[in-house]
Amino acid sequence: MHRPASTLLTAVLLFPSVASAADLADYLEAWTVTRTGQNGSDREDSANGVAITSANGVIAVGQLDGATGFGHDALALEIAPDQSITWEETFDSGRVGVDGRQASEDRWNAVAIDAANDDWVLCGTRGLVTGTDPLAIYQVEGHPAATSEWATAYRYSSSQIQECRGVSIDTSTTWSAGWSQNPTDQGRWIALKMDGSGTVNQSPTNYDYLQNPQVPDQAHAIALHAASGEVTIVGERGVSAAPNRENADWHVRQYNPGGNTRLWEATYAGSANLIDRATAVVVDPITGDAFVVGYTNKGTDNAGNVDYDWRIARYGRAGDGSGGPDERWATTWESAAGASEGATAVTLDDSGDLLVAGWAIDATSGKEIWRVAKFAAYDGYPSGEWLGPVGAGDARPNAIAFRGDLLAVGGYVQNAQGDGDFVVTLLDVDDDSDGTPNSVDACPTDGDKAADEGICGCGVSDDDTDGDGVEDCNEDCDGDPDKTEPGVCGCDRPDEDSDGDGTLDCNDACPDDPDKTVNDITTGGCGCGAPNTDTDGDGVLGCHDACANTPPGEAVNEFGCPPEDPTTDDTGDTSATDDGGNTDKKGCGCDTSAPASGGLLLLGLAALALRRRRAGR
Repeated sequence: MHRPASTLLTAVLLFPSVASAADLADYLEAWTVTRTGQNGSDREDSANGVAITSANGVIAVGQLDGATGFGHDALALEIAPDQSITWEETFDSGRVGVDGRQASEDRWNAVAIDAANDDWVLCGTRGLVTGTDPLAIYQVEGHPAATSEWATAYRYSSSQIQECRGVSIDTSTTWSAGWSQNPTDQGRWIALKMDGSGTVNQSPTNYDYLQNPQVPDQAHAIALHAASGEVTIVGERGVSAAPNRENADWHVRQYNPGGNTRLWEATYAGSANLIDRATAVVVDPITGDAFVVGYTNKGTDNAGNVDYDWRIARYGRAGDGSGGPDERWATTWESAAGASEGATAVTLDDSGDLLVAGWAIDATSGKEIWRVAKFAAYDGYPSGEWLGPVGAGDARPNAIAFRGDLLAVGGYVQNAQGDGDFVVTLLDVDDDSDGTPNSVDACPTDGDKAADEGICGCGVSDDDTDGDGVEDCNEDCDGDPDKTEPGVCGCDRPDEDSDGDGTLDCNDACPDDPDKTVNDITTGGCGCGAPNTDTDGDGVLGCHDACANTPPGEAVNEFGCPPEDPTTDDTGDTSATDDGGNTDKKGCGCDTSAPASGGLLLLGLAALALRRRRAGR
């Protein structure tokens, strides 16, 4: 498997993310991706592990049913936030055994990431191409961000079947857990510790309890506490193999960093001594306490009268000091009495509370459906749930991952033909309450946009207020239907030139006068609509000329008339009663007669002669 250009988040999340605590009531389905195999054997396809990358892509691993005679094929793919497929790979070992007589069994069961550097690993089982019986090899693959990928295969002695079920990683160490079936004990826990290059430098950590193939001892999950290096492994151990009343107990084991010393162990036998199974574990990164989930059978057998209930328990990291557990609390859940339901996966939100995935029974249809529930880390108190849709058949989730506000769930859903399909669903919050989850919302904080950013972008309306065909965001005059830019005159004023004189009306004091742009009436001109012409050439504009036809060259007063013109004088009185403009020397325009100018001269001479005669006496 080549190294995809992406990173993963562990399906058993060891490092809480940095977003708000998950409130399941706020989550909506962003998308669901389904894969169907070739239906060559059992027609069962399933997603077994999920993870969320640093780029918010979802990694899903599992198996698809292969072609007839070829068993299952391992499948791994990455789904981008927009639901496009970043990469996808299947692996088939082909026909195995002598002369290729056996179908191979290939599957991926788990995936994990080191959040500090984005190194990721996945594990499962692969068919072996030698031997006389169908064989499967315990397989772990690493995909470091900075170095080449690696692969580690493990086979215990002459065991025909080995399988890795869970994987966990920190900066320099990878731990895996699963089981091996061998001729001696017919079931044994197998845990491997590997360095950063996938090298196993020590003997496997093994555990077996009852050597009976009907109730094999199997490890299902593992979690590494990065701060201490200790590991918690969970699964089941066989107790008895009575037909239909097989008894297997929920079992938890805590080991030192080297995996060679058991620190404590815990067993839960259930109330009916039937199948009780621990399926998943997550470790609090601060306290190192382990949260373990699974199910317990409260029915009367493991066949038609099975009655599983969810079980969730918290164990203190240090145990009780005597090799036993420090069980802080344990709780069970069922939707209704007699409903057979179980928990299969667990992760933590950023507040340290548990998000648990499992199956529940739909009360109306009686079918199994996906369920995600939140439980308080402090005391196991439930605080909300998300239920998957009711499908054509039963459905069970196998894996869960949380990062930021994203919640990924993987498992199987039966289709209309009763076949199980590989299914992955991404859940996300909807910050703008527009009904579209953030991860598929082009504008996650804009309640008016979801499919795309529109023309104006997120947070800006695509409205066209003035109805001119141009969005408000793309024009400066969003209230003026005749303009998108201010132009010369500005918004709400047309850039028109009514009189065609080359000056726009907004800058033209005489918008209807093609000969004027300034109203000059206050400066001696004739004003708008009147030409500044002097028809008689006397220097007085026609609009102010009382004598518009003064002969050329004749002196005129300010009114355009000759000074002695009977129609005007220096008083400006042009009325007919002004007697030709006769006024006294004080400017009084009296309507009285006065001596002619010659008479005044004779009177003056007579007065002068009379004065001289008197002086001679």
